[in-house]
Amino acid sequence: MFGLRFPELVMMAAIGVVFLPAFKMLSKAGYNGLLCLLLMVPFVNLAFTFWFAFSKWPIEKELDALRAGRAPMPTVPVGQRPGV
Repeated sequence: MFGLRFPELVMMAAIGVVFLPAFKMLSKAGYNGLLCLLLMVPFVNLAFTFWFAFSKWPIEKELDALRAGRAPMPTVPVGQRPGV
């Protein structure tokens, strides 16, 4: 009817259910959201999950720096720098 068959629709829904939340979690933690693509690689996905769970996230490093009284390096995306 629309050019997509049922198995393809199920696969697209499964990808959305797995990768969209992973992308959002990685982004909130301070990592590049595209690291969620590592979830597609067998065995690497297990190692990545353990690394993500037990490593110190960039947002935690920034919080520690703020608590210690020293300002962290600002991370401003290219094209959004003040005065440019």
